[in-house]
Amino acid sequence: MIPHIRTFTLLTALTAILIATSCSSDDTRRFDDELRQADMAVAEGDMTAATSIARRLSDEHLDAMTAGQLCRLSILYMQLSDDGNQSENISRATDCYRKAFATDSDSARQYYSQLGPEQTANAQMLATIAGSIGTALPGEAETDTLPETIINDSHEH
Repeated sequence: MIPHIRTFTLLTALTAILIATSCSSDDTRRFDDELRQADMAVAEGDMTAATSIARRLSDEHLDAMTAGQLCRLSILYMQLSDDGNQSENISRATDCYRKAFATDSDSARQYYSQLGPEQTANAQMLATIAGSIGTALPGEAETDTLPETIINDSHEH
């Protein structure tokens, strides 16, 4: 009887892992789709739609987002800050920036280092704000600038 219990326990654990992985993968795709929709809304000048998507993601799903998605959301909020409600949007952008580095600092560095020149200024501003608030990013000395690789890459564009 004990081997059956072990087999059942193992199967139950594997099923739970598969379900969690499947849900996580579905969420990742859904968040990517919503971020794409928000980017398109910004490109079309529909800041209301972009703001609605950004707020829904940050209010309901921030803890489930990948570092890359958090980076994208931070830049989206910086773009929205140009259109209005600057202090709230910059605050949300800074929160996403910090959470991205806390989630996966390597992915966050890579994302910000690959931005085009028009978005590099937003990333540099986020790094300055995050550093000036007085909390260093995990594993780094307190700084008010982007990591050197991001600064160097921005001059190449």
